[in-house]
Amino acid sequence: MRFVAVVCCLVGSAVGVRAAGNNVRIALRVTPQAAMAPAFVRVEVSVERDANNRALAVVAESPEFYRSSQVQLNGASSPRVMVFEFPQLPSGLYEVRGILADMHGETVTTSRMVRIAPGLGEGK
Repeated sequence: MRFVAVVCCLVGSAVGVRAAGNNVRIALRVTPQAAMAPAFVRVEVSVERDANNRALAVVAESPEFYRSSQVQLNGASSPRVMVFEFPQLPSGLYEVRGILADMHGETVTTSRMVRIAPGLGEGK
């Protein structure tokens, strides 16, 4: 019952952040939004091509657990969509963040929440 309530509370799976000029610079699609531990979470990041793009980081963070991954970007010739996978995530409420950095050190961040419910044998 608790798992069903969590699924009902988490609606939508993609979000984008707009920069000046109303261009979406970064968008996240996180699947699943709710799962049983240990969970395999897939993060698909869409980045607007720009000559100034230099780095992309994706972070999965809960109060008890942290995991991150970062890739270097080669400006406008970087792939538009990148996929990050986080296997074996333990239970918790996670903020999954995408952080896009440009050549000037400025960042654009977007995030989604993911609930990982305790699995069999996990005492939470």
